[in-house]
Amino acid sequence: MIERVKALEQVKTVAPIYQLAANENPGAIIAQIQFNGDNFDEWAQALKSALKVKKKFGFMDGSVVKPEENAPEYEDWVSANSMVSLWILNTVEPKIRRTLANKENPKELWTEIKDRFSEGNGPRIQEIKAELARLRQGNDSVIDYFGKLHMLWEDLSNYDPAPVCRCGKCTCNLSAEFEKKREDDRIHHFLLGLDDNVYGAVRASIISTDPLPNMNQVYAKVKSVERIDTVTRGREHQGSQTAFVALTKNFGAAVKDKSKLICKTCKKIGHTEETCFQVIGYPSWWTEKPQQNGRGGGRSGRGGRGGRGGMIRANAAVVSAVGETSAEAEKHGYAGLNNDQWTTLIKLLDENKITTPRLNGKSFLSEWVLDTGASNHMTGYIEFLVDQKYALPCSVGLPNGTQSVCREKGTVVFDEEFELRNVLFVPDLKCNLISVSQLIADLDIVLQIANKGCVLQDRTTRNLSGVGELRDGLYFFRRLTRVNAFRLNKDEAEDVWHQRLGHPSNGVFDLLPVVSSRVKDFSSCSTCLKAKQCRDMFHSSDNKSDGVFDMIHVDLWGPYRIASLCNSYYFLTIVDDFSRAVWVYLLQNKTQVGKTLREFMAMVQRQFNKQIKVIRSDNGTEFTCLSSEFCGLGIVHQTSCVGTPQQNGRVERKHRHILNIARAILFQSSLPTKFWGESILTAAHLINRTPSSILNGKTPFELIHGTT
Repeated sequence: MIERVKALEQVKTVAPIYQLAANENPGAIIAQIQFNGDNFDEWAQALKSALKVKKKFGFMDGSVVKPEENAPEYEDWVSANSMVSLWILNTVEPKIRRTLANKENPKELWTEIKDRFSEGNGPRIQEIKAELARLRQGNDSVIDYFGKLHMLWEDLSNYDPAPVCRCGKCTCNLSAEFEKKREDDRIHHFLLGLDDNVYGAVRASIISTDPLPNMNQVYAKVKSVERIDTVTRGREHQGSQTAFVALTKNFGAAVKDKSKLICKTCKKIGHTEETCFQVIGYPSWWTEKPQQNGRGGGRSGRGGRGGRGGMIRANAAVVSAVGETSAEAEKHGYAGLNNDQWTTLIKLLDENKITTPRLNGKSFLSEWVLDTGASNHMTGYIEFLVDQKYALPCSVGLPNGTQSVCREKGTVVFDEEFELRNVLFVPDLKCNLISVSQLIADLDIVLQIANKGCVLQDRTTRNLSGVGELRDGLYFFRRLTRVNAFRLNKDEAEDVWHQRLGHPSNGVFDLLPVVSSRVKDFSSCSTCLKAKQCRDMFHSSDNKSDGVFDMIHVDLWGPYRIASLCNSYYFLTIVDDFSRAVWVYLLQNKTQVGKTLREFMAMVQRQFNKQIKVIRSDNGTEFTCLSSEFCGLGIVHQTSCVGTPQQNGRVERKHRHILNIARAILFQSSLPTKFWGESILTAAHLINRTPSSILNGKTPFELIHGTT
């Protein structure tokens, strides 16, 4: 009895070595890192840690000895030993796992992997060090930048571990000094990639310290500088929002009357010789010069002092004789307006003088004032805003000296072609302001101010966008419908305008606003025929082979930017011409095409007792290199002409069909892109079992196998 109790106690002392928990099964993946052949050290470290946690590392290093077959713990040892082998294989990618499937002992499995792959870390070490040398903070935050560095440091430590004393007799603490040196190198890496403008001072302070502080202290100092910089920039942004409203009393008293100014050079009113464009040169945005009457050409003619205004600009709207600059507009101080624009402007201003009431009551609420002192568009009426969104709280100075806080912004829409964006809602503001600076920056317009009001023109097309009506010392914005800076000359020949407009078609030419009736037919224009010629259509072919596998169509798709789960970047598509059945094979590279086709032909011969007669493909080298082999087997190899994929259209269209279904599967299941290979295989499976109108309602599977 005593001997039996001792035997049971002995079994209990060794049982924990072989014990398996309820959740430990053969399909468990105990390490998150998959071994791919190039990351041995990283994978080995993760696998060792996982097995040590489960108290099974002894099976891999051989310290757990195999008991005798008649021993009571033998079955437990076999179970635990096999489980560890499966755990190791589960962390290996399929392409490597296939070469290790015959190894059932964990120690033998580990030894073979180690002997085969443990010497390939040199290129990876070089790659990590190159990434460390190139990495800079850029627009990343400190925590994101440090996280990227830390991942590279950990990878480098796994591939290039620090040397340790193995004799046990070292008393100089060399390992600790080596770790301190490695940490100092990491600190220099970290500081080197920081932004000089923000962290230059703290970097100089840290590197001048001897000895260097540890990494946690360095990170804390840099993080505090980033936090201070964020707060400072936020205050500057909030403090920059101010509003000014022009006072209406005695507004014109301090402004010099430009109607009394006469230029001695051009004899025009509104400016002096010091500011005359004919003397100082036209600005770069000015695309028109005043037209000269008579012969001789004035200062702005050829060879004159036209300044920068004489350069040719690609998108400039040059006004022809019909749309020449209005002399009447220039007399009033508006340069660059044609007669149509000037007439529209005068008509609008005269109408408003008759109908516009004084600035009192509700009539002022819908008015928008052009303000050169406002830093942003602002309104006190939230019902004007669409697409409202939250804005950083900012203080806005009001005309009465008080402050109001803005917390919302939105868009004000005047019509389908004109809108104001990022308009601030200021609750206590009793008017609507258009910031001239923001308007010019957002819409790229030109603003001209004169005695009758101000004019807003598009900088490139010179079209009128709006006017500012001068009333009680303020410029009230009036939106104009588009008045073009040029118009079509009816008297010119139609073919001249056809050439100028880039040879539009008859239908497009008829849509021009001034064209009432077109006489000439441009469909016979020789230039149009040369420029718009296209390739003849490839009519769909109704030819069909007489039997299954008499003809197959093959094509290769890829490479894709992301590897599939089986590390494939291509897939080979094979389509039977008679049944429209499709076979898809995932390939790692193009060199596998030949082997795959040979296996397919063998499958057809063994499973269906058929011989392939014709193979049709494009001129890819992966197919043309097999022509002699096909010839030896009596198979006719047909290739499409160079640059003519339509001749191999049956499999090309099948590619599109497969990809459409595969994308739909990925979107529907919300799977990541790396599952594209499985989606392609699933799509081919579904296509073979889906009825087709071409097959009279049958499926490819039915025609191939003769059964449903």
